[in-house]
Order: sequence, then structure tokens, then C-alpha cells
Amino acid sequence: MPIASKNIQAINPSFNNQPAALTASTVVPRADGIGNSTDPWIVDLGTDCAYAVAAMTTVITGSPASLTLQLQGSIDGTVWTTIATSTSTSGDTQFTASNNSVQFGQLRVNCSAVSGGTNPKVQLAVSAYTAPQTNSLQGTQNVTGTVTANQGSAAAVASGWPVKITDGTNTASVNAAFGGGVGALRTQLINSTGGLQEISGGLGVAVGPAPQSAANILSGSATAANTAGAQTIITIPATRTWVGTVNVCMTNQAATGSLVTASVATAGTGVTPAAGTVVAVQAGSVGTVAGDATNTALSGQLYVTAPGGNSVTLTLTNSTATTCTSTAQANGVLL
Repeated sequence: MPIASKNIQAINPSFNNQPAALTASTVVPRADGIGNSTDPWIVDLGTDCAYAVAAMTTVITGSPASLTLQLQGSIDGTVWTTIATSTSTSGDTQFTASNNSVQFGQLRVNCSAVSGGTNPKVQLAVSAYTAPQTNSLQGTQNVTGTVTANQGSAAAVASGWPVKITDGTNTASVNAAFGGGVGALRTQLINSTGGLQEISGGLGVAVGPAPQSAANILSGSATAANTAGAQTIITIPATRTWVGTVNVCMTNQAATGSLVTASVATAGTGVTPAAGTVVAVQAGSVGTVAGDATNTALSGQLYVTAPGGNSVTLTLTNSTATTCTSTAQANGVLL
């Protein structure tokens, strides 16, 4: 039985106690078997207040192919405004929009379109409220679908949303050792190719050398004996950086008092530092007797980087092809 209600209380439960026939472009009739049952079914909510929220529940029989029912409201019974629409062919409940601004004191249901089916009919119930109803839900409520939350702009750190860094089991913590309200993530470098084992307490302090795998250790040597040709000491693979120490020693046996140079240089396209001498030692001869010798040595630390497209080398070269012997030794690791 359709019920017209005012403030959730039934006003006249005798309306439409029989299904009303549906005709396109026609207001749903009373169909209550009392008086002229073809008169429009109009629910008068009274004049004590104006309403802005309403609901319409329909039960459809006769299986229409398509159907549009409009819940309409009016203040004066002359000008009617559609405030909710149902297109269900079996029945449903429709509400006025939450931002509805149309006020009304009377309600009716208009059949704006219907097609198909066998003598389709409708039973109706409408409700009207003076203000939108709100839900006061208690406890935990299940939610389906997508929920979007807007954090907004936090006024202070304490008002911000915390973010956790985790592998699914462990959570990274923040060390406040910096002081002054500045914290840092605790970080431990488990495996390093750069010679650092641990960054302690988030302070970025290198506390010891990391063990290196054999694949990352790169050492080599070269000897240039009475030759001015470049001799390869080590080859650094593409994309890698080599860090290590180079030791160079040389002997000059010239009897003419000449000065001889032994140079260690970078070589190759795109090498850093740019191709050229990086370490050099010099030795002059003593006296004028052949076989007299002058010895000298030098060591230095180098960083050499190869580009992505090719390997580069460290080479040893003498400035003269005679009376001079030099040796270079490079020991280091690849990063």
C-alpha cells in the first residue's frame, strides 16, 4: 500500500491501495476505489511548513520495456517541479538531490513515458522531510568501492600524516640525533663497492672499510725499459670508477746529465680525468760515466672513471727510449 508521509509519519494511508495504471504524460491517478479514481494522486503535506527533501518508492507490475516516473513538488498546486526521477521498470527508491533548493507543500508522481509490457501499473509510497536526514552510525561500518580522503595542508609537523618506510615486515625509524628538530633515517650500508661499510645513526659517518669482492679488486703493473712507448698498467671497464694508489719508480743511467721523465697517464675516449698525465717522476743523471744511475719514486691516489660506451686505461710512458727504466704499480677497487 503506498504511504504518503510527513516528517516520517503517515498522513493518509488510504491513498492508492490498488495499483494505478500507467499512461504516458499523465499524473498517476488515485486508483483507490473511492470517488473518482482517475483523479491525480496528489499528497497535500499541509501549510504549516515548506519541505525540501522527499523520497519516492515504486513497485512496478506488467513488465514495461521502459518507464520514467517523476516525483514532482509544488507550493501552490499549479506550478510543479520535478525533484526526483525513477527509470526502473521493476521498482526502486529515489531521493531528492542533497543540494535540492525546491521547496514544496504538495507531491505527485507523473508518468512522463512508458512503453511495452502488459497493462503496466505502479504502487507508490512518498515521504517528505523538512530537513535532510543524516546518518548517525555507531561502531565500525563496512565500506565498499573507492574512498578518497583529502589531508589538506598540515599546519605543523604534528598535524601531518605519518609515512612509514617498510619492506612489509620491518619499519625504518628516525634518529633525532641531529637536534634542532631535524631527524634522519637510520641507515646501514650492507653492501658497498665504494669502500664504506656503514653510515651510523643517520649522521653519514663512514666508520670503516667494507670488504670487497674479488671481482671489484683491480690491480696491475707495467715496466718501460729503454722504450718511449706507452705501457698499459690497468684497464677500467665501461661505466666503472676505479679508486686506488699508483706507485712509480724509475732509474736514469744517462751519462750526459740529462733529465728523464716517467709519466702515468689516463687514456681513452671520455675518460675522467681527461686523457693526459696524472702522475710523473723525473730523474737526472749523475756524473758523466756510463752506468752511473739516479733512482727516484713517487706515489699518489687516483680516481679514474670510464664512460658508458668504452673502457679506459692507465698507462706508463718514458720521455726517452734509452738509458731509462721505469715501473708503475696500481692497486685499487672498482666502484
